[in-house]
Amino acid sequence: MNNGDEKNKDLCEGCTSCCEYVCVEIDKPTTKTDYDEIMWMLVHKNIWVYIDDEEGDWYAQFNTPCEALGDDNLCKIYQNRSNVCRKHTQDSCEKYGEGEYYKKMFKTREEFLEWLKENKKDYNFKHFEH
Repeated sequence: MNNGDEKNKDLCEGCTSCCEYVCVEIDKPTTKTDYDEIMWMLVHKNIWVYIDDEEGDWYAQFNTPCEALGDDNLCKIYQNRSNVCRKHTQDSCEKYGEGEYYKKMFKTREEFLEWLKENKKDYNFKHFEH
């Protein structure tokens, strides 16, 4: 393990936040179909949707722990981990970063519906109401 790896291990001790979910960028919703797809995502267990605090990009967050996370809360494949993990720094992590990583987080369909109403988005199809 090199000096940077040791520093990361020390900084990450007791924290597994970044190892507990996967995020995938999605298109910013602009149509009724887009809004409906996000509502569909949000009725599934362990899936959240958020708007990034930096750029305003939209993401689907899948809350599922990494299978390489050991019982000791350390990475079992640390020396061979993916580039995504290698590029992750404490500057942008939830433990050491500044503030939340999102501008708006939707954990439920109801939270998203409220946001649509507050932002006066036309989200209802004529054949059904949400």
